[in-house]
Amino acid sequence: MTGATVTVGGRILKEFLEGTDASFKLLVHGRDDAAVKDKVARALAFWSLAPAARAIVDRMEILRGDVRDPALGLDRATYARVGASITHAIHCAANIKLNLPIREAREA
Repeated sequence: MTGATVTVGGRILKEFLEGTDASFKLLVHGRDDAAVKDKVARALAFWSLAPAARAIVDRMEILRGDVRDPALGLDRATYARVGASITHAIHCAANIKLNLPIREAREA
């Protein structure tokens, strides 16, 4: 799932976490692993989901990546493992800045 730390994706993740027993691989953009984990924790807190709850943590794998990269910013082994293990992709990542230079807007 992309975009799980923003409004639309976060709400979708909340619904799936509360309504199913599915597990998730979250692709999150950030400068380092600590920043990515913090973004996820803040999103879960916003939706009143306790990020430390074992039932939630055990169902999520947080992957630092970038949707603009052909391999999603993942190394080859991780990309192959994730691709072979998922059944569905939920793409909610977006860049909503309306004043981007055209080149940057097209990348997003």
